[in-house]
Amino acid sequence: MNLEQHLKAAWDRRKAYVKAGGLQAYRLANREEISNGEAGKAVGVDVYGDYGVLQLYDPLVSVFFLEELEEILSREFRLKRFFHKNRYRVKDSPEAGGELGEPPVELEVEEYGHKFLVNLNNYLDTGLFLDHRETRRRVAQMVEVFGAMQGRGARVLNLFAYTGSFSVYAAAAGAEMTHTVDLSKTYCDWARRNLDLNGFAPAKNWVYRMDTFEFYKYAARKGLRFDLIIIDPPTFSRNKGNNFSVMRDQVALIEGAAELLDADGQMIFSNNCLDFELDEEIRNKYKVQDIQSETVPLDFWIDTQKNDFWKNQQQIHNCYLIGRK
Repeated sequence: MNLEQHLKAAWDRRKAYVKAGGLQAYRLANREEISNGEAGKAVGVDVYGDYGVLQLYDPLVSVFFLEELEEILSREFRLKRFFHKNRYRVKDSPEAGGELGEPPVELEVEEYGHKFLVNLNNYLDTGLFLDHRETRRRVAQMVEVFGAMQGRGARVLNLFAYTGSFSVYAAAAGAEMTHTVDLSKTYCDWARRNLDLNGFAPAKNWVYRMDTFEFYKYAARKGLRFDLIIIDPPTFSRNKGNNFSVMRDQVALIEGAAELLDADGQMIFSNNCLDFELDEEIRNKYKVQDIQSETVPLDFWIDTQKNDFWKNQQQIHNCYLIGRK
């Protein structure tokens, strides 16, 4: 198949899923679907409304290939502008992959009826992690089930919250309170805007600019307790000379959250460290369910055997459901 045929086949695999969810932001094609193992074609295509975001995974990607890709996407898929996100660059640089010097391209997209603001120009990531779409829906389902069983809304804590998308889903599902925690002022402001965009009042949806471990101490002092805690940290981060590693610090991270968890509460713990292994101390102490296979959206699935697209999934993140034994 040529490139146009590959893209049309990729869309055919996704269109029922995309249309059923009313998704305005989704992955149109994974790099494996486009490259077919050929060097210089390691590009994934994400769609945000009328815009295309090209995820470049190889420094040898041909400019001629990108021109052909953009021409087909413009003609066949009516995408009107493109942004290149160079995943092979240093990822902790906020400008990596952006078209610097141009004004921000911020737009509103919908996902399962929820609204989110995305910025396609200024950052390596856009403000909405598409690979956690089904994890967000899982959060909403858990909040709804808790409300039906307990007769009150769940108290939800969202750590390393980025732009607050988990909090939006929880609030929409009837959470009594959401608490959104991130160290970045930019992302805290962004989370507030996303909550406001969906009509959720600040009085019931608190946002904290705070380090997660500092929040643990704060919440203990205030006597805060939670029914659901979402923990989605980066693989590595730096803060005031302190380095965080999800592999090294996972026990302290989960133990600290567990101290704030009600007896019947649960944690969703996720990360995108692809060589991550959950510590045996956590497995021995808590009830752990690996839900990764249930949380990778269909638009991120790949055909690793070249025979049945929908039977194979890309290991794009790890995800666990954790509770007390």
